[in-house]
Amino acid sequence: KGDLVSSIKFHFDDDQVHGVVFSEVLENQEGQYYFLGRLELQKGNEGHIYFLKANSDGSLIYSKFVANGPDYRIRSAVFTPKGNLLVLADGYGRKGGLLYFEMSPDGKILWSRQMTSAQYDQAIRVLGAEKGSWIIWDRLFRFSGFHIDPKGQSCLSDEQFPEMQLQDLAVQTDHFKGQL
Repeated sequence: KGDLVSSIKFHFDDDQVHGVVFSEVLENQEGQYYFLGRLELQKGNEGHIYFLKANSDGSLIYSKFVANGPDYRIRSAVFTPKGNLLVLADGYGRKGGLLYFEMSPDGKILWSRQMTSAQYDQAIRVLGAEKGSWIIWDRLFRFSGFHIDPKGQSCLSDEQFPEMQLQDLAVQTDHFKGQL
């Protein structure tokens, strides 16, 4: 019918946060939403990978950013058969690089892999598969793909294993009706 059922705004402290851009939104089987993107802090104009998880009514479950990670943007994410998130990010246009990691529903990073690349190489998509996943990568006029097993392992030898620490970030929600 086109009736507005609910609408939620997420508010960030502009003394701390310069901007937030969500590049991926996923819904799990429980009807919870994952908003994935990039957060830029006012302090030093730092860019961080950012996650916000909310219930279907818009109530916040958690809001976290990768405090010590590289200056990357999330490009793609899928759910694993276990219900975890497999996230793909890159440093396109900056220092380059490719990052992929698995995160549990409660917001803990289970494992992470990072690879160096030219600044013009960019992550395209992570595709879920029954026995692992495929990472699709644009490597300047040539597409590349490689397979990872459920633990993120591949046959590539130039992987690094970054320790990524998540930090909570305060965010307020505003529920309203009547606007569309």
